[in-house]
Amino acid sequence: MGVVPLGAGCRRRARRGGGRRLPHHDGATDFGPVGRAAAMADPTGASFCVWKGADGDPIDVDKTPMGGWIWNELWTSDDRKALAFYETLFGFTDEAMNMGPTTYYILKAGGKSRAGLCQSVNPAAKSMWLPYVAVADCDATAKKVKSLGGQVVSLPSDIPGSADLPSPWTPRARRLRSSRRCRHEWCANTCSQR
Repeated sequence: MGVVPLGAGCRRRARRGGGRRLPHHDGATDFGPVGRAAAMADPTGASFCVWKGADGDPIDVDKTPMGGWIWNELWTSDDRKALAFYETLFGFTDEAMNMGPTTYYILKAGGKSRAGLCQSVNPAAKSMWLPYVAVADCDATAKKVKSLGGQVVSLPSDIPGSADLPSPWTPRARRLRSSRRCRHEWCANTCSQR
């Protein structure tokens, strides 16, 4: 996540909201002329990094190119605690959407949708951020993941009503994770390798 400024103030706000720096990180790290970053975790345990580029953030685009990171979504053990944390730390607003058994929150900044947040469907799951990549064909990509030694832990499926969701959702959004083994503690019965 891009932030301004990155330093003691950001770390203090994270701690006040119940977050923490990750144990192997002593604070922000300089990456030469490129920028500065810090690794943290929210109060539910989900890790994330903050970044301040030396040349600013990339500009927003109307359409994410194929192979580009299109969306980030937090699956969390406590959606209300996580929502309060990210709203306090980054000044996000949210738009709540009823998704049946759970509420899905769109985190917004500057009037733009930036990420999603929802209660994990598996109560034993660890909180985690899940990035999405834009692909032309999710089914073909799933086959390629398998051929490269990865594992598809959630089969390609349509997201009902996605045409009504704010960008960057598309009618054929999919979740793919490349891994040598299944992470059954969070796959919530969607794993094809059970």
